[in-house]
Amino acid sequence: MVNINKYQTKKRIIIKSLLYRLLAFIFTFLTTYLFIKNYKLSIGIGIVVELLQTILYYFYEIFWNKINWGIYS
Repeated sequence: MVNINKYQTKKRIIIKSLLYRLLAFIFTFLTTYLFIKNYKLSIGIGIVVELLQTILYYFYEIFWNKINWGIYS
């Protein structure tokens, strides 16, 4: 049986967020590059989008840690 804790550490949330956003950055960069064919602009767009979404995801995780639904003791 999997041990499910009610709360994750903030460090764990940060690491998960960064790894997920790295994957998302690669996807954003490739998708943007396919449309505009400018790698510098694609990197810039990717960085801005992923930075904002990383911050949003961090607070999203904090919010969900306060909700008991789906957590079993």
